[in-house]
Amino acid sequence: MSHYTATITKQSKNQSIGIGLKETDAGLTISSINSEGPLGQTCLKPGMKLLTINNIEVSGLSTKEAVQILKDAEGKLALSAVDFVPADITFQVTVSRVRADNGQINERVLATMKRDINNVTPTIFMEAGVPSNTFSKIYTLIESELL
Repeated sequence: MSHYTATITKQSKNQSIGIGLKETDAGLTISSINSEGPLGQTCLKPGMKLLTINNIEVSGLSTKEAVQILKDAEGKLALSAVDFVPADITFQVTVSRVRADNGQINERVLATMKRDINNVTPTIFMEAGVPSNTFSKIYTLIESELL
């Protein structure tokens, strides 16, 4: 998994950093980032699993506890996260066959990612070692329903 760290300077404890967190089975996940906030132009994105806040591990913490750490921080604030691929993502392929008037059987193949709530299809291919140009071709075929 790819690790990302964003470092910002929080001017005061009252300054909002514009991040939303939610508790998932995998731990704390970034649910939103305000594009106008201090984290808006960093490498952190919704769907990533939050690992640390200023080197404090957040695994096992509640959203409320993590938010309190963020609120109490002043000055340098470093957040680290990883791309998160939910375990329940499935790749579904449906094949339909239709007999044409001339008797020929035509097949239509439809491939879709199910439960890809974090749009991690690119991450799955990258982690599997599929070159980005090959992935782009595969993804184009999936989107155009040709694969």
